[in-house]
Amino acid sequence: MTKLVPLRTIEHGLRRALATLGDGGAQKAVQDVLGIKRSVSLLRKCADPDDDRHHIQFRYGVALDVACEQAGQLPPLLEVHRYLIERHSGVDSLTRARGVESLVLHAVLSLQAALGELSESVSGALHAGSPGGVKLTNREKHEIHEALDAIHNQAETIKRMMAE
Repeated sequence: MTKLVPLRTIEHGLRRALATLGDGGAQKAVQDVLGIKRSVSLLRKCADPDDDRHHIQFRYGVALDVACEQAGQLPPLLEVHRYLIERHSGVDSLTRARGVESLVLHAVLSLQAALGELSESVSGALHAGSPGGVKLTNREKHEIHEALDAIHNQAETIKRMMAE
């Protein structure tokens, strides 16, 4: 069984990118953007928080985020990076970089995407054919918690923008 990775970590963002792209897509992303071949097993080792010998190189993260954006998804490693910078610095770097209007629009669209993920997680988890039947498994609880966390983060972001 796959171990659960702490939320809002580089490893968590990397796992989200791998889930979005799949093995072939992740490998292709590194090849297309960087022109080098890297095995998916290397990327998976980097996504293991217990493996102190393997850490993702920044350039691989960029390649994966580019591919996620091309697939119509938010770049998960960039989102984690933003969160970590804001958490450690106390400064909202996005507000400085762009106009508030564009940030609000982006945040509202992200909130809508997070609500969709929550709906999908809950309906899938409560489906009789799900792994736990109508009872929630630990994995399903984790997915729902992750979706709720994303909604909370987006709502807080919007509140901060409105306060300025």
